[in-house]
Amino acid sequence: MLLSAFGLSTSGGSGFSALQTIPQPVLAPLPSVIKCNPIDFICAGTKDVATATAYVGWAIVNAPILGIYYLIVVVTFADIVLSIAFSPQLSIKGIPYFGLIFFGLQTYIIFEALRFFRGQTGSAGV
Repeated sequence: MLLSAFGLSTSGGSGFSALQTIPQPVLAPLPSVIKCNPIDFICAGTKDVATATAYVGWAIVNAPILGIYYLIVVVTFADIVLSIAFSPQLSIKGIPYFGLIFFGLQTYIIFEALRFFRGQTGSAGV
């Protein structure tokens, strides 16, 4: 939005309309409600356990679908950001300074995230 407000065009790469082309994930149907006869005490006592187990199974079945969906969203957004960062309209005499600075900042963040997940604490220089 700021790029278009200052008169720069980013039509060379993919635009934000690429986010509208991401299909919605098709999830498995939710488990149905278990209905018991009021006199059947065994069914009435175990139907909640069976329902909870069914919901856990539903979550396990849909986890890969949602994981792939979020991966598609992240890759699409990264493509949009990189196409804006390395846009020819933002380069100075063919050198994409904005893109290089942006890449350097993102690289630092990635390395810090890796250090965090490995369990190392402290600043980056220590």
